[in-house]
Amino acid sequence: MSAVAVSNTGVNINITEPGFFNQPDYYDVLARLRAEAHVCNSEPNTWLVSKYADIRAISRDTEHFSSAKGVLINDPARHGKAQSDSIIHMDPPEHAEYRRVVSREFTPRSTGAMEDAIVRIVDDVFDKLSAGDEIDFVHDVAMPIPVRVIADLLGVADTELDDFRRWSDAVIEVSDNPTPEAFAGAGEFWGFLTERIAERKAKPGDDLISMLASTDLTDNEVLLFCVSLLVAGNETTRHLISMGTHALFTHPEQRTALISGDMHAGVEELLRWVTPIQAFGRTATHPVDVGGALHQS
Repeated sequence: MSAVAVSNTGVNINITEPGFFNQPDYYDVLARLRAEAHVCNSEPNTWLVSKYADIRAISRDTEHFSSAKGVLINDPARHGKAQSDSIIHMDPPEHAEYRRVVSREFTPRSTGAMEDAIVRIVDDVFDKLSAGDEIDFVHDVAMPIPVRVIADLLGVADTELDDFRRWSDAVIEVSDNPTPEAFAGAGEFWGFLTERIAERKAKPGDDLISMLASTDLTDNEVLLFCVSLLVAGNETTRHLISMGTHALFTHPEQRTALISGDMHAGVEELLRWVTPIQAFGRTATHPVDVGGALHQS
């Protein structure tokens, strides 16, 4: 069996171009793909899967679908370049062991203890805004909150925040837009973490780096986890805050319901509605059938 060819869709499905996700008819394209070509050959050796049930099955089938060869759309590992030892590039059983070591820091009880610190950060971000002034919500609110929360987790001092914000943007940018400036910023962050890990091993504090440095993880694994946390936690939360706010203002009845309802359920619904991660990649390790189509790579 074979999947529907790209020529049969009549739509732009070049997902390796960032512009694909910004085209005005993006959601119409997804709807048409689900209806007409839910498993579609978008480019050589690359299949675009757009139905929820298929995506859910692929994400759970680690025997046939590997993360080790890249999970991001433009992941260097997907193009034959060296893969990292990051948790996002791990398959079981390594992934489960790595996650076990760090997961105790992210249980509901552990993260609940962070609430007061997060509230202070959010209050400080809004206190810097003047009532009645026009603002860039993404730049002034959605960007600084997750960066400062992650910085607080890693024990970054207030005097280091400006550099940390610049490094966080560089680390995110370097995968899709590897400019010399992005590489330089990412390299500075790498150096900062290397020094901080050594410092925390010699003199532990109460931050996440100290906790990780006290485990059986190597220095490189600790470093890569911190980088993964910054990339995964920063950009996704930024998108959730900005697009979630846009959704609530577009649907004022939902904003009213959220204010008087269950905030935890509201966050889960906003995650579903916004979907901060629009696409991810897996590599088929064996010939496999997905949605009635046989794929070998």
